[in-house]
Amino acid sequence: MPNSCIQPPLSFAQPASATYSEDCLYLNLYAPANITAATSLPVRVFFHGGALTSGSNAVPFYNGCATGPSTQSIIVVPNYSVPILAGTNADEGRLFLDWFTHAGRATPELTMQNYTDYIAASFSPALAANITDLYPVDVTSLSLFNASTAVASAIASIITDRWYACPNRKGLHLLAAASAYQYVFSEVAHCPWLNRTDPAFLGASHFDEIPYVFDLVGAIDTGLGCAATPGHLALQTAMGAAWTSLAATGAPALNTTAWPKVAAGYVEMNETVGLLPRDADGPQEAYWAPRCAIFDALDHSLPWSINATSMADAGFLIGRNNSTAGGSPALGGSDKSAGAEGARQALPLLAGTMMLVALAAALV
Repeated sequence: MPNSCIQPPLSFAQPASATYSEDCLYLNLYAPANITAATSLPVRVFFHGGALTSGSNAVPFYNGCATGPSTQSIIVVPNYSVPILAGTNADEGRLFLDWFTHAGRATPELTMQNYTDYIAASFSPALAANITDLYPVDVTSLSLFNASTAVASAIASIITDRWYACPNRKGLHLLAAASAYQYVFSEVAHCPWLNRTDPAFLGASHFDEIPYVFDLVGAIDTGLGCAATPGHLALQTAMGAAWTSLAATGAPALNTTAWPKVAAGYVEMNETVGLLPRDADGPQEAYWAPRCAIFDALDHSLPWSINATSMADAGFLIGRNNSTAGGSPALGGSDKSAGAEGARQALPLLAGTMMLVALAAALV
């Protein structure tokens, strides 16, 4: 049987003798022994499953030789590889903090007590001190009577890293042997696409890359009274070209250099730098490393249920109303619920991110 494409060792159906290699884009073709060049038979094509992370046409259950006379046909079972371009926005969590706590104010109205409650509800005492060290409230802002913005920024950064950046980073690094590419989108929205009232607070938040991906920048700006700059349009063009290249060649394209695979770095996206490659040992990785070391060890099952009550209760998000039916606080989760810190390791979904995939199957 042909090689299986490189993948995490999670497939329950892979044979023990399976070999894994980038040289895996093969197609198994099964035909009845008695056919001739003049025989006309239907063709059945089977693409194996595996959630785009595992599986192979080497799995014994996909062997077409066992089909009997009543199913006379040609059976095709290809291997395929799915290059992945995934990443996060720099300020993912700010949108959710704003939506759930915002009531027409310029920024969410939060206090230092809210911050303390949030940390206590979300992390065990053993981790709380580390979290407050890594996500301090800006005392400069506090001295300028901007406590609410400073507290909101600190909590939003925890949400961004715990539920978006770190799971995305972990998932991509698990797929590092295959074709996985990473980005960080850091362009602050120039237009209130989601009817936001304070784009400055929200930064490069959740959703802000979507208009660029689908070539909507400029087209939707006019109706909202905004004006895209040449830089915005150039960023949109570059992002579209990268996605198209991923689909056509299996690798996203940059103008002057290759897009690094995830083990070697990532690409920063914004109007100022365009699409700029960054090294894996750069400042962003230095920021992620100590934070993701904590969050990667925690249970990443969703810790809350979205319903009318929870959405209406701003305190539910910031620790004043500390639990859901399952016992875990919203948008923070709780390492306590896992029984012990790091007790349950889960392959995180690349969820809440823009994940662009291209199917590269060897249909020859």
